[in-house]
Amino acid sequence: MGLDMYLKAEKYVGGWDKGGKERAEYDQILAMTGLKRCDDAPSATVRVTVAYWRKANAIHKWFVDNVQGGEENCEESDVSRGQLAELVNLCKSVLDSVETVEGRVSEGTSYYPDGRVEKHTRAGDVIAQVGIAAAALPTTGGFFFGKTDYDEDYLADLRDTIKQLEPLLSEEFHKEFSVYYQASW
Repeated sequence: MGLDMYLKAEKYVGGWDKGGKERAEYDQILAMTGLKRCDDAPSATVRVTVAYWRKANAIHKWFVDNVQGGEENCEESDVSRGQLAELVNLCKSVLDSVETVEGRVSEGTSYYPDGRVEKHTRAGDVIAQVGIAAAALPTTGGFFFGKTDYDEDYLADLRDTIKQLEPLLSEEFHKEFSVYYQASW
């Protein structure tokens, strides 16, 4: 179990019976899926996952606050090109504004029947200016949301977000596809 986060893109392809571009797209969808044409339904809706995160709770919090109106509900929410660009820019800003220092990175906690609690750490990089990161793109706790430390794993989530979202920022992409965010845990 854990916080799984998805960005999905959806495109409606209609009018295959009219020929042209729509027919070619519809035929391509059928070929890729192995489905057969349905003469009574001359359209198709294609939905693909275009980005995925696991336990990137700071990114999830951003979507909740900026896309879902502060309501964490596990339902799909429309995401605009502008919102994706804002998140990419925010991730870049945090990465450009903070430095890392050697420290201890959390790797979990063991709980024993006798009441002992043992925290596991390893050497790694931690953010020296936690306040900058916490103000711009704060982590959030939750059931199975992962750790809330500002360390190399947090920075990896930001870099991963940029890598996944930058290709989706073109106007052409947003003319062709509707984009939705959804998380589950």
